[in-house]
Amino acid sequence: SKYEIEVRFRDIDAMGHVNNAVYLSYFEQARIGFFNAIVDDKWDWNKLGVLLARNEINYLAPLLLNEKAWIETRCSKMGEKSLTFEYEIKKEIKGGEQLITTG
Repeated sequence: SKYEIEVRFRDIDAMGHVNNAVYLSYFEQARIGFFNAIVDDKWDWNKLGVLLARNEINYLAPLLLNEKAWIETRCSKMGEKSLTFEYEIKKEIKGGEQLITTG
């Protein structure tokens, strides 16, 4: 699934790009969007939460304020009690797109 990212001013650190910890929030938003697209309104988040066991992020390029970006999310593995998600954050650049983060 594809989820548009709104880079907020509060996401930016002193270096002028999205702070590394914010990417986990972006992944969370994309993951919830992924679930909502599959189960629609049948999922009760209050009763059937999702626990995270592991996160991994590969930073490839910076994401800056006001850049148009999105997350492509897919479920790469389904176990009996677990799911593995893969994320790619991309942004628009002149002439195409750039992969900036994977997780």
